[in-house]
This record gives sequence, structure tokens and C-alpha cells, in this order.
Amino acid sequence: MKQLKYSLLCEDEATRITISILFERMLAGMVSCTFDNTYFKQFRCSNNKDVLKALPQASAYIVLPKYNLDLLLAGIDYDDRHRDEFEEELAYLYSKVNKVAKDKTIIFFPVQAIEHWIHFLQHKIENPSSTKNISDRVEGTNRKELKLKVYKDSLDKTALVAEVVSKGDIDWLTERSKSFRKFREQVISFTNIFTK
Repeated sequence: MKQLKYSLLCEDEATRITISILFERMLAGMVSCTFDNTYFKQFRCSNNKDVLKALPQASAYIVLPKYNLDLLLAGIDYDDRHRDEFEEELAYLYSKVNKVAKDKTIIFFPVQAIEHWIHFLQHKIENPSSTKNISDRVEGTNRKELKLKVYKDSLDKTALVAEVVSKGDIDWLTERSKSFRKFREQVISFTNIFTK
């Protein structure tokens, strides 16, 4: 099985956990994934602005012998931007990626924050027979309110995220979230090229 070395550029631990688990679940049986924690720590960001500022330089570093990553996953919360402008915003972010890393970078743009994707998964776990489309309700809920719904009174947020994302229905999330569907399409496209 082909080996894929990847890392993340993102703004928080919930994003790192969510994406690394979902990404490796999507690629299970196709490639063997190795997460580069050294790269992740060097370019660790604490907010959206840090990620945007770091993206050009951090994307260039992935090809250096020290890292030699096959793929960089760069996550930027969509926050309060207009959902109708999602594709344009994504194209703009790709224009910031260093040209040496364009074909080795996937930008994911959760609408509005990673907790929105987590909440979709959580909702399906708690309501396994639900077929209701909750997309507008979830994506329309502000970040602060949604974080309260996701984490409730959890003392260990990282464990909660890991459990939900490990058990969550990826196909259901793909059907419900346009931003996750776009991320998954990019992962599939990259994987098809990488495994040739």
C-alpha cells in the first residue's frame, strides 16, 4: 500500500482531531497515512488570521527535505462570510498557496466552523434513523451557540470530538454539508492522482 505523509495548517485542536480522523477514514484501505506532527507544531496557528497569514510560506515549506509532505490540509473557518460566496472565497484562498505546493494542498473551509461538521455527525449518532435535512438550521447557527450544543458540559472536549468523528457517518455528513462535500471531493481527486 502506498504511503502518504501529510500535515495540517489550522487554528485549533478540534480541527486537527476532526480532520486527521475524517481524512484517514476516507483513505482507509487505499493508502497508509502518516501525520507529520513536527510540521504541524512549527506552523501551529491560534486563529483564523494566523492561518491566512501563514498559508503562503507554510505551503512552500511542505516540499523541503525536512518535511517532504505529500499533502498539506489547510483549514480556515468560514466564520460569518456569506454562504453564497463559498466557491469564490475558496478560489481566493487557493491563490495564496505557494505555486510549488498547489497540487499538494487541499484547503477545507467549514461553514461556519469545524464544530458545525462535528454537530452534523453528532446529530446523526443521536438520531440514527433521521432523514431530516438539518443543513440550513446547523449552518445558520452562530459559532458560539453551536459550540455550546456540541460540547455541552464536557470536561474533555478533545475526547468528545475524537469519539464523535470516529463514529460519525461520513456519507451522511457529505449529503448535509456543502463545505464538507467540497472537501471530500478534493480528497478523492487528490487520492486518485496520488495512487496512480
